Amino acid sequence: MTIFEEIEKAGDEEKAKQKIDLSIIGQLANTQAELEAPVNENKVEKIWKSILHMNPSVKDLEAVVKKLKKIYFNVRQVQIPQYMEEFGLESITTENGNKIEIKGDVSCTIRDDIDFFNYLRKEDYGDLIKDIITVNVNNGKQAKEVIKTLTKTESLFDRKQSIHPQTLKKFAREQLAKGKKIPKSLNVYEYKYSKLKRSK
Repeated sequence: MTIFEEIEKAGDEEKAKQKIDLSIIGQLANTQAELEAPVNENKVEKIWKSILHMNPSVKDLEAVVKKLKKIYFNVRQVQIPQYMEEFGLESITTENGNKIEIKGDVSCTIRDDIDFFNYLRKEDYGDLIKDIITVNVNNGKQAKEVIKTLTKTESLFDRKQSIHPQTLKKFAREQLAKGKKIPKSLNVYEYKYSKLKRSK
């Protein structure tokens, strides 16, 4: 059995376990069609009755999406990378010219904002930290005045310091590439995933 046959079999087995009933999609489509049709008193009552059943259907759809995402994640980030690593492959080109590659990435979460930001400033990475200042004003003219005098007045404002997620990931990747130690205030998870490049 080839690697692709094993992956396909695993996906079929997982789908069989889910036993997803997609008939609710048709029900929602019918309700939408009723909403778009000319309305009279009888149709209003009929549509309202349909709406009463819509919330459970939406919950069912959310469950379907959740299960499909789980299958997608498992195949893309677990099964395919494991199979290709087993055979020592970094990429595969299929008969139709599509290319499957294995890529590496990181996932980051800050455990302690204060400790991590202090670390960044100490290591000369303070520019990565962005100040977000929120001021409540009534109109554009007042906003301009506040901007000019914010540092000189006692205006109430909210201040939040943060790092953009992509900036944080880039920082973590660079530190790992340099062999530098990641501070305990930052959780970094390294993982591999498969990427499909379709033939042109």
